Amino acid sequence: QSTIYKRRWNSSNAKSKEEEYDDDLDDDEEEEEEDDKGLLYKGPFAKLTLKLKRVSLTTAFMGLFGVPLLAVLKSGGDVSAIGKVAVGGVAVLAATGSTLALSFCFSPYIHTLEVMPSSSKEEELLKATTRNILGVTVETIFDPNKDVVPYKGNRPFCNFLANDKSLYVHPELIHDQKLYAQLFGETKEQQEETERKHQQSQDDEFF
Repeated sequence: QSTIYKRRWNSSNAKSKEEEYDDDLDDDEEEEEEDDKGLLYKGPFAKLTLKLKRVSLTTAFMGLFGVPLLAVLKSGGDVSAIGKVAVGGVAVLAATGSTLALSFCFSPYIHTLEVMPSSSKEEELLKATTRNILGVTVETIFDPNKDVVPYKGNRPFCNFLANDKSLYVHPELIHDQKLYAQLFGETKEQQEETERKHQQSQDDEFF
């Protein structure tokens, strides 16, 4: 009898664990649905750009502190002090310059664009999440009807300004026509028509 009781207890205990596991999965799915409820856009290269920034930042710190330290420790030799300073300066400039260039290019890159929960239909606010040069999260809250201006410059990875802050999204991933027009100043159809006319004018000039 004790053996039968143990088997019954083990089976009931296993069922309860499976039920708890299923409940945990359901809770996780519900949390993900709640998190994605207001999500309008997610940058496909968000993780890649963040990794590049971290690697570049690491090399910049190594160049700033490692090169001068090596120059101090490795004293003497045939190389003069001026030569060491010149070589160290070039190494530091290369390490920090690439980091600054990478930050200039990818700082406007939006990782997520979502609707603020507190916003109303009359004044719908959006929150754009980006990363700065140190990889720290930067949140920009703006009204797409009032605060957005299409970007007309030559900066890479920047196609609109929100509160004078440069931002970038992949246009082909913005499926909402109203939001597309708010961010870029024209609908997809109008933009395609403009590009077609521009291409046609270039072809006419060529011939």
